[in-house]
Amino acid sequence: MSTEAANAVPGEKADAVDDVDYTGGETLLELAGQLAERKIVFAIAEPTDQLRAELDRFGITEKIGSDHVYDSLDAALDAFHGATGAGRTDT
Repeated sequence: MSTEAANAVPGEKADAVDDVDYTGGETLLELAGQLAERKIVFAIAEPTDQLRAELDRFGITEKIGSDHVYDSLDAALDAFHGATGAGRTDT
């Protein structure tokens, strides 16, 4: 198992988040940086278009990688289970 896979964590389902203010954006950016330093993957699932724009504006998408922003929770879970080598049991 790769180091990234061993340190992968499921992300946050973000469909209920419709706004990120300055403090929230800075906090998420700092968290993403701290997790990256520890080689822990941070991911976001189901962001609204508005949230995607704010993640981009604060540099969060760039920090976590656009490949860790998923259109659906199922896509995020599939990626997590693929990275860890564990099969999904909820399908």
